[in-house]
Amino acid sequence: MSSSSHLQGERQGDNATRSSSSSSSSSDFGSSSSGDKALYDMVSPFLDIVGKSRFYLGDAGNGTAMKLVVNMIMGSMMASFSEGLLLSEKVRLDPKILVKVILVSQGAISAPMFSLKGPSMVQSKYPTAFLLKLQSKYPTAFPLKHQQKDLRLALGLEEFVSHVY
Repeated sequence: MSSSSHLQGERQGDNATRSSSSSSSSSDFGSSSSGDKALYDMVSPFLDIVGKSRFYLGDAGNGTAMKLVVNMIMGSMMASFSEGLLLSEKVRLDPKILVKVILVSQGAISAPMFSLKGPSMVQSKYPTAFLLKLQSKYPTAFPLKHQQKDLRLALGLEEFVSHVY
């Protein structure tokens, strides 16, 4: 559903998908779409088949903007979580207990991302894109270069809208 063509009469829209990296099941898949509403209505039944949620966000480009905002938030959450794991270890607290405290929490810190990724991070079983001689004890599953790209794009989006609005 992604299109950037400006041909007369052609429908335009974008569809940004999201899913958990730990699962490829349709229950974890969703989409944020924008652009031509009639096109969105036409493809919605197919989006319903492959995912549990879908959102129509108006003007073309808003689906991609939503993906950037969500990725920025997730990157910030994972950076803070990783720093917390490291700090708990440095003050001689068991990082495994920290993860358990977070997992049983029903409050503000409770987040599915932490429960999905936390145990693997503590066990150092997270797959990495490449091996380093001095590999981090808490390696990432999402290559840092992609997270940096998403953050650069989100910052660029913020800079653009601060000049427009």
